[in-house]
Amino acid sequence: MKWSLRRSTQAAQKIPLDAHNQIHNSILRQALSIRNYNIPAALRVIYQQGSSLTYVEIGSTQVPMIGAKEKRAFTLNVGVSASGALLPFQAIYAGKSTKSLPNETHDGYKEAQQLGFCFEFSQTDTYWSTLDTMKRYVVSILAPYFTSQKAALKLDPDHECIWQIDVSPVHTSEHPYIIIDYIPGGCTGIFQPCYSKRTRKPKPLCENSKWWKDL
Repeated sequence: MKWSLRRSTQAAQKIPLDAHNQIHNSILRQALSIRNYNIPAALRVIYQQGSSLTYVEIGSTQVPMIGAKEKRAFTLNVGVSASGALLPFQAIYAGKSTKSLPNETHDGYKEAQQLGFCFEFSQTDTYWSTLDTMKRYVVSILAPYFTSQKAALKLDPDHECIWQIDVSPVHTSEHPYIIIDYIPGGCTGIFQPCYSKRTRKPKPLCENSKWWKDL
């Protein structure tokens, strides 16, 4: 195969030296938007791409995961509101037609559709999110969620909302009432609110920071 063992030549993204200050400023910006626009918890959504992690009850010693041994990869986009509501998932598969998606006769497919899950093919050779898939996430999942919550809270249809996402070219956009709050570059692992403590990574730096506890 003409392969040889080589050391990496490109360093991974590092946590900024002023990460605490950047995170602090990020929290203050979001707090300012919440105050100025009176944004309730149900209208603040945290976005994160899925990984090999999952959620289990606190104290569990075993963490089973269906399909963990399967080699077909896909991107799972997850949204959780500050009120605790879990938004429908968007799953992105590599491919250029519906043949790349799960079979409609597969167990659980109908239930997933009833829950509002969206199965997308990337129209590329990878399963990464693209600008088009991000637009469909907003149109099919995020905006309908915000609309339903504003109706339940008897708020104006144009009431401001917050969407917290990573800094990424495909995440750059504008929306009439959605305030996009970016996680500072390089700070996802220590500031992403959907961070799972079951990983072996260090705890988020902000958890132990004095200013975090004072907010």
